[in-house]
Amino acid sequence: MSWGRRALPAALLMGWHGISWAQTGCVPNPNLAGPPFVDGCTIPASALNRGFGPLNQNGAAFAPTISFTGDATNANKLVLGSSTLPNATQNPILAIEKFSNSTATAGVNQTVYIGSIKSGNTSLSRLTGLFSETQDISGWSGGGSNNFIEGIRSHASLVPPGTLGSAYGLVTVAEESGAATHTFMIGTESEVITRDADAPAIFSPLRYSASFVSSSSGSKKVDAAFIVNPFLGTGTGAGTYRRGFYVPTATGLASTVVTDSAFEASCNCAIGLQLSGMPTSSFASLDLPNTAPVRIKNGASSADVNVLSLSNVDILSIAGDANVAAVAIGQPGTSTAILGALKLAKVTAAGLPGCNVGLEGILYAVSDANSATFNAPVVGGGGNHVMAYCNGSGWTVH
Repeated sequence: MSWGRRALPAALLMGWHGISWAQTGCVPNPNLAGPPFVDGCTIPASALNRGFGPLNQNGAAFAPTISFTGDATNANKLVLGSSTLPNATQNPILAIEKFSNSTATAGVNQTVYIGSIKSGNTSLSRLTGLFSETQDISGWSGGGSNNFIEGIRSHASLVPPGTLGSAYGLVTVAEESGAATHTFMIGTESEVITRDADAPAIFSPLRYSASFVSSSSGSKKVDAAFIVNPFLGTGTGAGTYRRGFYVPTATGLASTVVTDSAFEASCNCAIGLQLSGMPTSSFASLDLPNTAPVRIKNGASSADVNVLSLSNVDILSIAGDANVAAVAIGQPGTSTAILGALKLAKVTAAGLPGCNVGLEGILYAVSDANSATFNAPVVGGGGNHVMAYCNGSGWTVH
C-alpha cells in the first residue's frame, strides 16, 4: 500500500495502533521529502484492519458534539486541541490527496470511499453514511462582520490552464435499484431548527433563517439560482417531475407549512414571474382555485385589493372590491370589443349616485323612470326601464 508523505500526521509515524513498526517490518523514512516508509515496505492487512492509534494533542479527550448519539469508546479518535486549549490554526487533522489521470467513462473516480450497509427493517431503524457536526460555543460579539460555522463545505474548482470544464460542487443521489421500492426518495434534505424567535413579516437581509440559500459571487451573471435539469430522462415520461416546485397541504402538528406566501419576490427585476416561454397550445400559464381572488396592492400600499375572481357559479368578477375607485378598459382612440352581452347595474332613480364631472360618462339601468324620452332628466316614480347617463351635471335618459 502506498502512502503520500503529507497524508499522515507526524504523530502517526511513531507506530500503528497496537503494532510497532518493528513487527511490520516498516521503518519510517527520516527523509521528510520522501515517502513515509522506506522502499519495499508493505503494511500487512492485519495492521490495516487495526487502524490508526489515537492522536491527542496535550492529552485532550474526545468530546462529542450535542447531536452525537453513539459510543466512541472503541473508535479510533483523532483529537486536535481541547475546550480549554483550542487549536488556533486552520491546519487539518488529516489530509488526503489524490492526483488522477483516469480515463474511465463510467463509475465513480473516488478519493475517499465510505461504505455503510443497513440490514434492519424495524420501525425507526436508521443508518447514516457520514455524519458531520460543527458546534459553536462562543457566538458572535456583534462587532465587525458576523462569524459563522459550516457543517460541510465542498468546492469543485476550475483552474487554469483548463478550459471548458464542468464543476459540480455537491452531487447527492437517492437511488432505487433493481426491484427495490420506496416510501420516500429524497435527493437532498435541508432542515432549520430555530428556537430564538419567529421570522418577522418583513424579510431582512441582515438577519434571517432559511433551508436553502443560493449565492453568486462571480463577476458575471449566472443563468439561474435553481434549474430543473433539462437533460434528465431518455423516453416519454422517463425522468420527469410532476411538479417543479411544490408547497403541500400541511399534515401533522403544523396547521400550515407556509403561513404568509408560497412564493415571494421583492427584487428590483424586470419581471416578477416570467411565463412567456411556455407552450400555448394546451398548457395554462396560470391556474387558480375557484373563488380565490387575484389581489393587487392599493395606491398607498396599505391594503390588498381583490381585482379578479371567479365565483362558485362561474361568474367572473373584475374589480369586485369596494376599495377599487374605477375600472379603465382600453385607451382613448382605441376600440374595445365586447363579444357577449353587457349588463348594467340596476337601481331606482333614487339609488343613483350623485352625478358630477368626475363621473361623467357612466351608465346605470333605472327601473322606475317616469319618462322614456331620450335625454330627458331621470326622475323616479314611473314604470319605465331606461338607461341613465351622467352628463357631468345630472342623469339623463339614454
